[in-house]
This record gives sequence, structure tokens and C-alpha cells, in this order.
Amino acid sequence: MGSIINAVCKCGYQVHDCFVGVGMDYTQSLKNPEPAICFHCSSLQIVNYNSQRPRCSTCKKEIHFYLDDSALSTSPSGEAICCSSTYLCPKCGKMDMEFNVVGVWD
Repeated sequence: MGSIINAVCKCGYQVHDCFVGVGMDYTQSLKNPEPAICFHCSSLQIVNYNSQRPRCSTCKKEIHFYLDDSALSTSPSGEAICCSSTYLCPKCGKMDMEFNVVGVWD
């Protein structure tokens, strides 16, 4: 079951209703949407973690998954997005963004 998350930073940056994780169709679709940051666009992207060459949907530049880079969060690299950690905000560049779970999807 996947989660619906909101990203909120102290600077005012907000992204709502991000569908992340896997649902029941994962075995057929192999889609695993996860949050990532695009430094070129200064934006949060939800991108298929299983993609061979993940790119920003806006500028097509390389993105960086929050899961993979410990410099992007206060949680250890490889851990699932956690409500008790803070993350690098794409707008202000500070480690003040939080992900809040607001629902689930399947």
C-alpha cells in the first residue's frame, strides 16, 4: 500500500497530495513513485524509483531521490520517507522541509 504525502517547508514551499510507494498493480506495472529533488528547476518531483534514467518531468535534467542521498535528509540513506525527519527544501535550500502522511492509496 502506498502513501499520500504533503511536503511542507518553513519557507512556505508546499506540495500536496503526492502519491508515493507501491500499490496493488506493482507486480504488473513495476512503478514505484518516490520523491526526488531537481536542483535545476528547484522543485520536488515524484518519479518512478525503478526508472533506469530518472529525469525531471519539467526540464528533463537529472534528479536525486531523497531515499538515496543522506545529504538530502536527516534520516539515513535508503530509509523510507519518514515524518520524523527533515529534508532539503528545493526552494530555500535548507533542511527544513517535512513530509506528512495524509492518506493511503492502493
